[in-house]
Amino acid sequence: MAEDLNYAKIYFWGCIKYMYNCHESGELQGIDKIKIKLTY
Repeated sequence: MAEDLNYAKIYFWGCIKYMYNCHESGELQGIDKIKIKLTY
């Protein structure tokens, strides 16, 4: 399960990087909350 979570985080950060190139910060605010939950 730990490996699945690690893969999910890598995939998630890949999506964040990709989305950051395409969208303004307004759309990323909700994702920032998820990001904080994953980080801590």
